[in-house]
Amino acid sequence: MNQKSQLPAVDQPHSGNTSLGLVSLVCLVIGNMIGVGVYVSAGYALSDLRDARYVLIVWAIAGVHAMCGAVAYAAVAKRFSVSGGEYAILSRWAHPSLGFVAGWVSIFAGFAAPIAAAAIVFADYALKLNTADGSQSSSVQWLAITVVVVAALSHWIEIKWNAWVNNLIIALKFVGIAVFIGFGLRWILSGNGSDGILKSPDASILSNQDLIWLALGSFFYTTLAYTGFNASIYLAGANTNDLITSTNQPISHKETNAEEHVTPNLEWNRLIAKSMILACGIVTVIYLALNAIFMYSIPADKLTGAGDRFVGEVAIAIGGNWFGQLTSWLIILSTGTSVLAMMMTGPHVYLQLARDLGWASKLSSERTKTRLAITIQTIIACVIIMFSNLSDTISYLGLTLTACGGLAIASMWIAQFKGEFREKLHIQWWEHLCAAIYVLGALTLLVIAFMRPEQHMKFVWSMMTFLAGLVVYGIFRSLRHK
Repeated sequence: MNQKSQLPAVDQPHSGNTSLGLVSLVCLVIGNMIGVGVYVSAGYALSDLRDARYVLIVWAIAGVHAMCGAVAYAAVAKRFSVSGGEYAILSRWAHPSLGFVAGWVSIFAGFAAPIAAAAIVFADYALKLNTADGSQSSSVQWLAITVVVVAALSHWIEIKWNAWVNNLIIALKFVGIAVFIGFGLRWILSGNGSDGILKSPDASILSNQDLIWLALGSFFYTTLAYTGFNASIYLAGANTNDLITSTNQPISHKETNAEEHVTPNLEWNRLIAKSMILACGIVTVIYLALNAIFMYSIPADKLTGAGDRFVGEVAIAIGGNWFGQLTSWLIILSTGTSVLAMMMTGPHVYLQLARDLGWASKLSSERTKTRLAITIQTIIACVIIMFSNLSDTISYLGLTLTACGGLAIASMWIAQFKGEFREKLHIQWWEHLCAAIYVLGALTLLVIAFMRPEQHMKFVWSMMTFLAGLVVYGIFRSLRHK
């Protein structure tokens, strides 16, 4: 017999989630978005496109793509009141197998890997502040692991306290970014800037066809920087007292969709929707301003030659050594808040997965469930830190996360054509349009990754992640039947 039970205590008022308002949600999303991507992507894009104007166009298009995704996710949030992000959406609107795959992707590519990447950049910049010749990789790894563990421990206390701390840090980060942009604009307007054109000997003139292909390839770098715009939807069920279906039987398509009764908390859902759109718009403006400073402050050859450390070169040029150190602290603050924010939202995927699979009922304490989810996420992130390469991790994430987001948005169309959802969704034309643009962009990235030899391994690893999720789902169903 199916049993109905209230959402776990992490989703109830005493957990502190009811105190989260629009400002806190916007800060949460911004904390998830502004991380590693913006500090490493510009140099890669400029190396390919060789002209700052083209790089800024790519960033603007990627921003529009992300904004369309935010509008589409907002449409989902207004009609959906269950935590768990893509996992919960696909499980209920498409099929449990697709939901499980999305949950599988979220566990690794959605949170654990980005947490690991952000922690590595945090540790690298922190250690290089005190060592002129850089730092050993082992030291970076151990400091990164320490950062992840500290962030995990901080979330063992009430979310209300963490939200205030996160808001304060985000405010300080905004001040730092504003100061950086101010120094950069003063430097450029005073005539000390560069033309943003790569003049190295191998920088031959590109044909229009080559330029289009290289611009499309550059989206792999920029889409990573924009991922995270949907962070607040992982808390979509965190402020409701709705009842959802829980069963000890294997999850079936019928059980997940037709037998679930959720009454949306409209006020909370609107806050979730607004937070994604507002945060995405703010971050897009910030990214365009930052990249303009990056591209036009120092010669393009010097920027590409600095590799992942080009931000420090720009900061020293526009403000001196002291400003270079200040900028390093800004990057440390940005990546640190990314770890903190993702450590807050990630466990909701684990919890929703455990509720639907019947595992959550085996633990009596709801707080214990939350802490266990945080612990699992922490262990996975630490393993990635120890055994992965930062550049490989970053190149894989943009494609995988964008593809998973496109799949979740497409499930809204699947749900609309089902009898039990057709009369409930009432999707507006602009929501359809934004969803179509985002899904088309995700499909374009997949096609490019498949067709271009230098991007092909990204496609292979991304598809292997999805396939592994399907295999694990099949094994789980087999064990449940037995």
